Amino acid sequence: YNGVKVGNTTIDFTYLMIGKYSVMNAMSPTYFSSDFSQTEIIIERIRVYRTKKTTTIVIDFTKKDGSNTAMGKYGNIFNLEKAFALGEIFNPNAPMTRTEAIAKLKESKDLLDLEIMTQEEYDKIKEELTPIIKNQ
Repeated sequence: YNGVKVGNTTIDFTYLMIGKYSVMNAMSPTYFSSDFSQTEIIIERIRVYRTKKTTTIVIDFTKKDGSNTAMGKYGNIFNLEKAFALGEIFNPNAPMTRTEAIAKLKESKDLLDLEIMTQEEYDKIKEELTPIIKNQ
């Protein structure tokens, strides 16, 4: 949450802005609202900016469904690394991390204990996740 609200109940993203990235919209950005959660995007252009020891990756994108992002066709991710770190964007094809695998296994164990999942279903999930958890 970036502290800027565009409406009474709307919380904006921190690194996802409306329009193609430019110095002008970096000086006076308009952020996407939480209404854009779970929106699939297509990357149109990737730019890398380096100042001394800092590198920033900026992504211009369009919505996968082809509709406008708000005031036009494009949006931008001002800092790709920070947007990933905050969970504002994610790659649905990214491999599962060890932490995610442990969380999924614990959730599956809870479901087994609650008798919502069968032992066979749990064993299958455990078999799939064990190599990830053991870093194999």
